Amino acid sequence: MRIEEKKALLEMAEEKDFLILEDDAYGFLNPEEPTLKSMDRVGRVVYLTTFSKVLSPGLRLGLMVAHEDLIREFIKVKENVDGRNSSVSMALLYQSLRDNSFWEGLTRAKRIYEEKKDIMAEALDKFLPNAEWSYPQGGLFFFVRIKGINSGNLLNKVKDDVVFMPGAKFFFDNCGLDYFRLSFSYSSPPDIEKGIEIISKNIDSSELYK
Repeated sequence: MRIEEKKALLEMAEEKDFLILEDDAYGFLNPEEPTLKSMDRVGRVVYLTTFSKVLSPGLRLGLMVAHEDLIREFIKVKENVDGRNSSVSMALLYQSLRDNSFWEGLTRAKRIYEEKKDIMAEALDKFLPNAEWSYPQGGLFFFVRIKGINSGNLLNKVKDDVVFMPGAKFFFDNCGLDYFRLSFSYSSPPDIEKGIEIISKNIDSSELYK
């Protein structure tokens, strides 16, 4: 979101009296500045991020920043749901933060993801020159559009070799059929190129078009 949009959202929250949940799961990897929470002066934003994406999925630990009154209410809810987090998980996270290994690992992860992101951008230019997409400023995904196709049909055709998320899942009214989301987080650089090449070879089939 542009800063002007963030300011407008905060003003609307104050005017209409609602809270904003800022879900910043990939914030450690690709910080978007400023966050809504950093612009919040009256405590209307609840900021969430997670260590599962950047340290270890098995830890199941997140982080919340909110007004102290809200924090107290969230603590009551959590106590009724699961009591507390694992002491072992919290001890592992604490030690990782204390000895700096968390931040060292984060630096390596950022470098690896940046390289993969560039490789995916080059592969999109090479194999899907008519596609519409923008270079991601955050997260681990490219959101791609190829006008006229049905990405759900495309996925059914290539699913034995390539997996992606059809665009219709990101629209509330089932439009966005010609969009799809690609992730560069898990696949190796050769597999990224191979996957996009496979998509390109199957894109011209008439049954893929709406």
